[in-house]
Amino acid sequence: MQMFQGVRLAYFNCLTFGFPVTGTQLIVFAVLSVFVILLCFDKWNRRRFETLANKLKGPPDYPIIGSCLESFRDKRLTGLVETLTESNEAEERVTDDDIMSHVITIAAAGFETTSLTASYCLLLLAMYPDIQDKVYDEIYSVLGDGDEPITIDHTSKMVYLKQVIHESLRLFPTAPLVLRQLQDDVTIFSGNHTLPKGTVCIITPVITHYNPELYPNPKSFNPDNFNAENVAKRHKYGFIAFSGGPRSCIGMKYGLVFVTVLLTELLRKFSVHTDMKLSDIKLKLGVTLHNTVGFPITIQSRKKSSL
Repeated sequence: MQMFQGVRLAYFNCLTFGFPVTGTQLIVFAVLSVFVILLCFDKWNRRRFETLANKLKGPPDYPIIGSCLESFRDKRLTGLVETLTESNEAEERVTDDDIMSHVITIAAAGFETTSLTASYCLLLLAMYPDIQDKVYDEIYSVLGDGDEPITIDHTSKMVYLKQVIHESLRLFPTAPLVLRQLQDDVTIFSGNHTLPKGTVCIITPVITHYNPELYPNPKSFNPDNFNAENVAKRHKYGFIAFSGGPRSCIGMKYGLVFVTVLLTELLRKFSVHTDMKLSDIKLKLGVTLHNTVGFPITIQSRKKSSL
């Protein structure tokens, strides 16, 4: 931990929409984050989670999860869930309560991060109308100008929109810190320092995301940073908004689909506008990365495309 004392992160010092923060502050923030999480499970909040759990649990009264489980049991759907719930070994079998708990974990943990991601995306698209037009053209080419409900197959075709979402997450990763414990000794700085096994490291995605060797003009909003060609050129951990490796964010795919559907449904019918510029954004470090000036956009009904 001594390495972090007094360290100033170059990213926060150089960004016009950033702020200075010391390594000591990062450590304090990490401790406070655990405290905040524990507060979520006081008596009042536990009752709220129990109410949500009961609503999700299943048939006959609340068939949200239960109907899906019944579909697996009736062989209308097959997959990992079926395998886990039908295991012959009792100690390996996953119960309905286990599945319900995982669903609540993913939904609850991803609520604020996905809403913030969508907000940053909309603000950036409002700042860059040419990019917004390109996103709309893609949506129109996939869905047309009708009211056809968006499906998972449609989201797979929203290539440029996904680039926009990833670029927004590069600029403003909603989870600003990741903690990892080393399983082996790790040598850094060309062999000049060794971190011993068991060390807890604080990883800040913004430092990687603003590295000019990975992203030319890192303070600019450029969705082409995430086209197939540029992604292939970069190290696989050049983008770590969801962390990386086998313990990356369990809700990554859920979150990306959620934001893709939300933005598609909104942008197919409305355009967004703002007088803000990228340099006007002021960030506040918390459990998530907030914009202290908010997201002042106006929404206008979109005319039918002439494509």
